[in-house]
Amino acid sequence: MKKFITVTLAFIIALSIPLAAYAATYIGNRNSWKFHYQGCRWERKMNESNRIYFSSRQEAIDMGMAPCKVCRP
Repeated sequence: MKKFITVTLAFIIALSIPLAAYAATYIGNRNSWKFHYQGCRWERKMNESNRIYFSSRQEAIDMGMAPCKVCRP
């Protein structure tokens, strides 16, 4: 029974980590200091190590990010 609970908890934790990234509406780029809607063509080309996830537009602006001129978040 302990093994089942441990495996179940590990599975739930493993699933919840990527979901936090998908919950973000806006994604910023550490190099360009621009933020995008999820799904923007420039967001899709962005390297994972350069991504910063934001839950609101204001949060991205407060960090000094500028909105993308293509997707206009």
